[in-house]
Amino acid sequence: MGLFPNLKRSAGGLRMFSAEELACIEDVECLKKTGMPLKDIADYIKWKQAGDSSLLQRLELIKRQKQSLE
Repeated sequence: MGLFPNLKRSAGGLRMFSAEELACIEDVECLKKTGMPLKDIADYIKWKQAGDSSLLQRLELIKRQKQSLE
């Protein structure tokens, strides 16, 4: 889904994740457990990478998912 467009690879072709990318994977796993659609997860990750300017967008997405679960 293109969540890690700049992912580095070793000489042998293995994916090499940074600490930031590993934290992102943890976020993806958590959001998947709530049943959030992958498109919404991708949006969340994109917004998170954009920084604090996207806090309200992320909050609204989380609130919608919470309502969906309730």
